[in-house]
Amino acid sequence: MASVDIPAVTLSGSAGKVPVSIQNGSTKVLSVTVTSRSPKIRLPKARIAAVLRPGENILSVPVDLGPALSAPLSIAVSAGTTLFNMRVPRDK
Repeated sequence: MASVDIPAVTLSGSAGKVPVSIQNGSTKVLSVTVTSRSPKIRLPKARIAAVLRPGENILSVPVDLGPALSAPLSIAVSAGTTLFNMRVPRDK
């Protein structure tokens, strides 16, 4: 079992890093690609190669909000085919 958690984050400026928790529920080390998408956020590193050890893994996804105050961020984790997706809606 695998899961992704992205907490609501308040940045001190228009650019920063969003912590992403990825839970590897297997007993194996996984080499994956983490892909970030957003309709309003500029993503300097939209694709990040990562090695997920069993248990919780924390990655930092760089973002640049530009003039946006908030925006949704989608994360997909894949190893060949997509393992799981997570979308965090913007704050209301």
